[in-house]
This record gives sequence, structure tokens and C-alpha cells, in this order.
Amino acid sequence: MKRVQLGFKAFDLHELACHFVAETAGFYAERGLHVSLLDTRPVPDSELPQDLFSAACGSALFRWLRGEKLKVVLVAAERPMFWLYAHSDVAGLGDLEGRPVATYPDAAPPAQFLRIILNDAGFQPGHEVPLIPERDDRGRLQLLRSGQAAAALISSAMLPSQVEALGFRQLLCVGDRLRLPTTGLAVGSDTFQRCPDTVDAMRDSHRSALRLVHGDEPALRRALRDSGLVDVRHLDNACELIQEFFTTDGRVPAAGILDGVRCIADSLTLRIPAEQAELYDCIREG
Repeated sequence: MKRVQLGFKAFDLHELACHFVAETAGFYAERGLHVSLLDTRPVPDSELPQDLFSAACGSALFRWLRGEKLKVVLVAAERPMFWLYAHSDVAGLGDLEGRPVATYPDAAPPAQFLRIILNDAGFQPGHEVPLIPERDDRGRLQLLRSGQAAAALISSAMLPSQVEALGFRQLLCVGDRLRLPTTGLAVGSDTFQRCPDTVDAMRDSHRSALRLVHGDEPALRRALRDSGLVDVRHLDNACELIQEFFTTDGRVPAAGILDGVRCIADSLTLRIPAEQAELYDCIREG
């Protein structure tokens, strides 16, 4: 068996649903893979193992824009699975002026996503809309519940039905405002070139997982139930979400991602490498 590590930035549906489907359905084993997970949150990007696969494709884009040589070989979620929730007296983004919003730490891609959305709404994030960075959903929700924040950015670790049951209203889904591959499989360019058989085996395993996501709901429910990603009471909501956000074959059209890449580059004030599609080895023709 070929041993492979898969890094993640968040233990949630967004990043790890495909992994657990591939594992539970036996797709890894069929291809001679033994895949273990590595939490890369405490590890600086410069210290990550060279042969590491990563589920965090939003983070891979940020790293690529800063000069790292990477390849995204499969896209699972083709738009960000994050939601902005608020108190009932906040009817829209315009009501957030001068009111604090709980968000991710600045280095995390979702923090940048929110800044882009606030900029598009005509605000200067951090000035006209104060931002409170907090590392996890629990902390951001606590700021919202205590009234210290008027709104909070929440991941798929807390499903929309769970947050709304607490009495908060959904202002927006980030994925409705910004189209960008955020999860899938990314790997260093060196590994991409040296280990094509391993790359193909990982990509094929996750493609099979995506087909199962869209074609075999009982098997999908079993995989999610066994994964620990969601409470069994919320399996219906979890299945609906990943079927809504995930690709069917791991590929995306160039037109569907390059605008998002340009948007992120502009926000970070970074130049896009000459070959805009160089990062993505999963472009669908047409």
C-alpha cells in the first residue's frame, strides 16, 4: 500500500467529505492507497511535507500567488462554503456599518473572502465595519450570542440549520458572491511531476467519491455518519449541502474560476503568474 498524507485546514464537510467518502467506500484501498490525515493549521506552509496532498484549495491559491509551485488536480467545492449570520435587526450588509463582525484570523482565506464582499458593498473592512478575528466557529458564535458582534462568518462545521435554530438569520452565503475552487486536491509541483501514479490514484479516488456524492445517497449518508463530521440528526442537511456545492467530476470550466483568481489577487495586491491556469490541472474544456 502506498502511504499518503492528506492535509486539511478545517475538520468539516467542506474540506473532508470527499476523503471520508473515498475511505468508507473503499476507493483508496482499490487503488492501493493508505491515506492518513494531517492537521496543517499549526504548521507554517514553509514547513509542510513536500509530498503532502492538501484538501485546502483556497489556501493553495494564496500560496501559489505568493510564489509556491503547486497544482490543484481536482476540485470538490467550486465555491466557498461559508455563511454570514446576524442578529434579527440586521436586514442586510448596509446595516453592518459601525458594527463589529466576527471573522477568521487575517491569514485564513475566509477572512479575505469577507473583506472582498464588504469592499464590494462599499465598505472599508476593519474601519467602517470593525472586524474581530476568532479562530473557530465556536468562538465566533459566542461573540454573536453575547452581542459583542452583530454578525459572524461561520463554516460548514456548523450547518445552516443549526445556526438558524439558535435564532440567527443568514445574511448571505459567500459562495453566492464569490466563485472560486476552495476544496479538492492540491499537491506540490515536484510531487505532481515525480509521482504521477500516486497523483492519479488520489485524483481517481476522489472522482469516484464525487460520483457517489451525486449518485448514491444511502452510501453518502453512511460515509458522513461514520466520519464524525456531522451529527446524525443533521445528515439530510449535510447531504443537500455537499450535493449543491460539489462538482460531479472534479473539473471546472476556466471561465468559472479565473475571475475569482483575479479577484483574490487584486485583494491581496499580488500579481497573477503569466499562465493564469497553471495552478489548475482540472480545467474542463468548453
